[in-house]
Amino acid sequence: MSNVRPLKVAFVTSLNRIVVLSFGAALTALGLGMLLSGGLSLPTRSPPLRFHFTGMSLLLLGGSPLLLGVVMLAIARGSLDSASRVTRGLFGAGIVLLALAFLAAPKI
Repeated sequence: MSNVRPLKVAFVTSLNRIVVLSFGAALTALGLGMLLSGGLSLPTRSPPLRFHFTGMSLLLLGGSPLLLGVVMLAIARGSLDSASRVTRGLFGAGIVLLALAFLAAPKI
């Protein structure tokens, strides 16, 4: 075995820290807005039906951008490393929450 370490690339530099902070804040605001909206209907184009998000499906739908936004804010602050397993797991959990929201939503 060689003693070669993997190259670590810094995700948040001083140049793009503002962009990561604003994107994380926007995702967090979007998630809170969805959670506080009380319900949401999302039409589809083909076939013509609607995903109606209320209750658990609304919680899952709003929780996804809220979780991802908080993770992005933590990355920008330096609390989380962008290449760590925890960060990748949290991004995966946000994607799973979004998929479960669409599976749990009744189709009208």
